Amino acid sequence: MEIWTPRITRFLKEKLYAAPFFLDYSEDAVGTDQIHIPHLSDVFSATDVPTTSGTIEGTDISESKTDLDIDKWKAAAFFITKFEEREVMRRPNVMAEYQKAMGYKLGRQLEVDILAHLASLTRTAGTSATDLVATNIETALGIIASNSIPKEECKMFIEPKVFWGDLMGIQKYVKLLLNFVRSVKLCFKQQTIPSQAFVL
Repeated sequence: MEIWTPRITRFLKEKLYAAPFFLDYSEDAVGTDQIHIPHLSDVFSATDVPTTSGTIEGTDISESKTDLDIDKWKAAAFFITKFEEREVMRRPNVMAEYQKAMGYKLGRQLEVDILAHLASLTRTAGTSATDLVATNIETALGIIASNSIPKEECKMFIEPKVFWGDLMGIQKYVKLLLNFVRSVKLCFKQQTIPSQAFVL
């Protein structure tokens, strides 16, 4: 006789962190394979209004757009035998775990695809092919400041090996980073893997 135990062992999942920091156009993608994202440029100017006539010249609007092509579809499924189905259906938590596992793999694929597009950014500092140095961080902060980007809306995505191998080797950042690590309650004694999302 064979039975399915309600106890479950799970595979180690990587933390998913990128998607919340990007715009989600899913609701606009119903029944279409392309979404046009309009650009709003800084085309207006404050001009003097003649006191005699009060007339003012209007600005011709000529905007561009970004086309978002929907050309990838991802799915996950599983197959079980009729016997296994009867056994599993008696334990809803097992079915729920399978569903969560499929959802995770789809989410992970989205994560990989999102981060792959970061390589196409035009305003960059340094490259993932070389070590992260202090000047890279300072240049990135300069790009943010010069473009009037609110710092509270910015995130720095760092792999754990880069955090420990590069950032922790930059003396002027060590104290700052250690304080941050304590603030997110990372436990070194328990060898907890550091968070991959760090606030600038």
